[in-house]
Amino acid sequence: MNYFYTDADGKKQGPLNLGQLKGLVAQKVIKPDTLMETEAGNKGIAGKIPGLFAVVRPPSPVAKTPPSTALIVTIISVALGAVSTIAGVLSCVFGVHRVINQTPTVVEGLMMFAAKTEEAKEAVVWDILFQRATHDPFLILGVLGITIGVLIGVIGVIIGISLAIAYRR
Repeated sequence: MNYFYTDADGKKQGPLNLGQLKGLVAQKVIKPDTLMETEAGNKGIAGKIPGLFAVVRPPSPVAKTPPSTALIVTIISVALGAVSTIAGVLSCVFGVHRVINQTPTVVEGLMMFAAKTEEAKEAVVWDILFQRATHDPFLILGVLGITIGVLIGVIGVIIGISLAIAYRR
């Protein structure tokens, strides 16, 4: 079906098909209150023509994480991981110092005295150090701190990168 419209100067323009009318709507030449007429002589306004003024819904707002948030999450996670790692290293250093400088117990002294050769004495010393090290709370907490620190840092970087990638989409 073809239509005619009355322009701003009051002149009849047309005939135009629906596609051409939509183009004029997009150019804001035809508005919903523009006077229209069909080839058959039916008169009305442009707003009454079905499909001419499609309802355009604004895009739904998508919550996007700004890049600064991704950067902040990454920095905080890496900082927490670094602090935990440093605390773990310090705890390990203190634990090693304690293990090495601890006075031998009576049993440890007897074990070293009983060893006949230098190699046997050295093996006893290493065994004593290993036993102390595996039971020293500072060393255990230190290793745990280092492990947790590294994990927090890595997870923080992964989360930060994921947020940055999600924001770009």
